[in-house]
Amino acid sequence: MLTVVTPAADLGLLTLDETKAATGVTGSAQDPALETLRLRVAAIVAAECNVAAAGVRPVTLRQETLREVLRPARPTARLLLSRRPVVSVASILVDGVALAEADYELDQAGAILCRLVDDTPAAWLPGKIVVEYVAGWGTVPDGLKLAAAKMALLIWSENGPSPRDPSIKRERVDGVGEIERWVGPDTDPAFPQEVKDLLRPYRNGRRWS
Repeated sequence: MLTVVTPAADLGLLTLDETKAATGVTGSAQDPALETLRLRVAAIVAAECNVAAAGVRPVTLRQETLREVLRPARPTARLLLSRRPVVSVASILVDGVALAEADYELDQAGAILCRLVDDTPAAWLPGKIVVEYVAGWGTVPDGLKLAAAKMALLIWSENGPSPRDPSIKRERVDGVGEIERWVGPDTDPAFPQEVKDLLRPYRNGRRWS
């Protein structure tokens, strides 16, 4: 179970100005539509990256403070937290008992927690583990920004003031590459492979192993 303690100040991966640059829009007439677009792109990218939901709150790759309850069913060498990268861990409770910092190691990029006993690797045992931590991107990395910019351009080309012809199934979009569409006009666009490749480092994985 995942709970947001402190939500992200901004869910977007691009600023409004960056969204304008990505779509080639100038002036302020389209600002409301572009503000909706930048948040829509962030939500689509977060979903593609398998970001874990926390209740009914929007999923995001941006930085949030989270509380996660983990219940491993068997002894396990490591725990994988639902959000990454992990900026810091505030506390870990194992069956209600707080661990000291010396009782675990953290792989921040992988969001992996390893248990230590006397500075020696040990297993996490079955039970209730509650982790409060800060995870996500405070500063959006260039790869995520580029993926978001390409998606913004693609969506704007389909739904903006001059949308594409829906009868066209394959075309080249400047800045995105050649894409093949298998979706209707009211459905989110298919992800170009180039965008999938950009997002690969930011995908979330399994909980424990």
